[in-house]
Amino acid sequence: MRVNYNNTPENYQAMAEIIIPPLLNLLKSLTLLEEEIFERNRALDKEKEALGIPANQVHPKWNNLMDDYFHRQMQLITGQVTQIPGTRSSKYLWIPK
Repeated sequence: MRVNYNNTPENYQAMAEIIIPPLLNLLKSLTLLEEEIFERNRALDKEKEALGIPANQVHPKWNNLMDDYFHRQMQLITGQVTQIPGTRSSKYLWIPK
């Protein structure tokens, strides 16, 4: 991916060139993970329908899928983000390595 820094003030260009590429790589990795999990969830929904599981209930394998998603997401962000003090655990701040 090519980043255009033309509109970045000169004082911040060096910092932007350090921070933005790894951030974009992290976001790309997270997006690919979410797309995979979405497709796997759709497959579970089709299987759930074929098994006759009511729409208001989750597939028996859904919790395993969410566990996999959580662990893989944590692997991607570990060392790349930090928790913001004084906020809920779902709030993270990205920091460059």
